[in-house]
Amino acid sequence: MQKEDFKRFVRFEDNTKLPIYNWFYYKEGFSKNLVEWGLKNFYSGGRVVDPFCGVGTTLLVCKERGIDSLGMDVLPIAVFSSRVKTRNYNIGKLKNKLEEIKKTKPEEIKKPRADWLRKVFYSRTLNDLCFYKKLLEEEKDEKVRDFFILALIKATGIVARVKKVGGSLRRVSKPKMPVRKIFLQKAAKMIKDLEKTRGNFSSKEPTTIQKDARKIGEFLEKEGFSLAVFSPPYLNKIEYTKVYKLENFLFFGKQETKIRSYLGEEPRQVVELEGVLEKYNKEAEIVKAYLKDINIFFGGLYKVLEKKGKAVCVVGGGCLPNKPFNVDCIFEEIARKNGFSVLKNIAARTILCHRDRTRKLGRVRENILVFEK
Repeated sequence: MQKEDFKRFVRFEDNTKLPIYNWFYYKEGFSKNLVEWGLKNFYSGGRVVDPFCGVGTTLLVCKERGIDSLGMDVLPIAVFSSRVKTRNYNIGKLKNKLEEIKKTKPEEIKKPRADWLRKVFYSRTLNDLCFYKKLLEEEKDEKVRDFFILALIKATGIVARVKKVGGSLRRVSKPKMPVRKIFLQKAAKMIKDLEKTRGNFSSKEPTTIQKDARKIGEFLEKEGFSLAVFSPPYLNKIEYTKVYKLENFLFFGKQETKIRSYLGEEPRQVVELEGVLEKYNKEAEIVKAYLKDINIFFGGLYKVLEKKGKAVCVVGGGCLPNKPFNVDCIFEEIARKNGFSVLKNIAARTILCHRDRTRKLGRVRENILVFEK
């Protein structure tokens, strides 16, 4: 295996060329190829779990292979996208709904009054998005409703006068764009994807739940999984979920999910992790909070994996205010303290760190780690 292959494994870009996998772009995600590599080399039968499932790449690969899988995440748009992408559909029903929507023209409707939305959307654009959202919410068939809502979410990202840059939304100059046309095009393309891939996927629908990964050992079956494939949030000084602020606010009633460098929805009191954190006492509290949460997570993961169960994990270091901070070796220490043995630590790629967007601080690593219970 060439190093260049692993470099592509930890990026989402290859998924953008694949039907269904590309229904929602998730820059924090990894490639379908990573999951296939993990299944080929470390899967021995049984169930697969992704505790940070993002938009469902692990789950979709498992559905393609007929493998029972479960995914979880705290970000509403991620959980929603995973469910929509991994369901079984009646294509005839979807086509009928598309024709029904085509016959309906947008009307004036009451819009959210948040001031920041006025800077992001033209008034007519926001009106049309809200109109179609309300129209779809009246659909009683959950699968049909959610399918078209995801198409509308995709259209929202196109017509909004912002772009996703790093860990934030940046305003850009855009002309007024036709919501109706873009929405219908996205929905039609998604239906074509289902037709194109008919027969490629099993009928086995994965389970997707909105849960905090730190509590994985509390609500999942003990020794219920043979393989875990996942990538926890990277150690960042930024709130990376801000880039999904629009989707969360307009479609899920939340402005943003509170994830920073910890794994759940709220930060907690930091307690020293004996034997691991002492050497990093001089680092920012954010580092200690992050590593503490990673320790809690690995303790829970150990409980839900079968004996000899494997975990394939993509990790990335953090660009802290004054220097890069790599975490792969610390992950190894934490995993061992929770009972795992380390099978592999593969350097996939490096990322350049900047301060104030200009001053180079060095590089951080992205690594693929493999553990065994």
